[in-house]
Amino acid sequence: MDYPPNDDNQSQYTPPQPNTSYPPQQPGASYPLPQPPYPYQPPPPPVPPKKGTSPALWVAIGVIVVLFLCIFSSSFHTGSQNTSTQDTNTATTQPQSVTDQVKQALAVYKYPPVVSSVSSDSVLVTLTSSGDTAGEAETLALAINAASSYQKTIWQANIVGLSEVTVVIVQTDYPDSNGNPGSQDIVKAIVYAATGTTINWNSGTPAQQFQQFDVKWVIGQGVEP
Repeated sequence: MDYPPNDDNQSQYTPPQPNTSYPPQQPGASYPLPQPPYPYQPPPPPVPPKKGTSPALWVAIGVIVVLFLCIFSSSFHTGSQNTSTQDTNTATTQPQSVTDQVKQALAVYKYPPVVSSVSSDSVLVTLTSSGDTAGEAETLALAINAASSYQKTIWQANIVGLSEVTVVIVQTDYPDSNGNPGSQDIVKAIVYAATGTTINWNSGTPAQQFQQFDVKWVIGQGVEP
């Protein structure tokens, strides 16, 4: 059923009116946003994740360890080589024997004589040669000169521990009583250390120096010592 409009109620209803308390907005003007009634607090920063050991760090540590081991191994190897080298040098720098030193001193001759050991501090020097075709006197003179020259070279070498040098000159074609050639000692010279270290080797002729030797013998001039 339809009801007729109530004229009394309609006359008493007042529709809502817009709020006219705000000032009119000006064209192009900006206005702040309304703020909340409490102070603004920014949110707390995010908690960074816990850092673990990166693979790159492990790689770096591994490289350092390998380098250290290589350096240590190289140092140990070098030290072992140095020790071995020192041992080798010590073995090779042992003092030479008196005989070897005499051989070394006489090596300056084109045809060095034969050197043999008599004892640890004495040597025998032997030169074997044919006689001079000019005659026996010339052969003996050459033999005396050779003996004096060898003695001079040896004693001027300042060989430590040398006490005696015997030089023998052997002629391979010396005629015997029947005229047959054969080997024969023709000159012998013995010099002891007390004499060899005091003779003035730069003064006089080889024959004059020969006369200063402790033992001097020439064939036909006495009994061979």
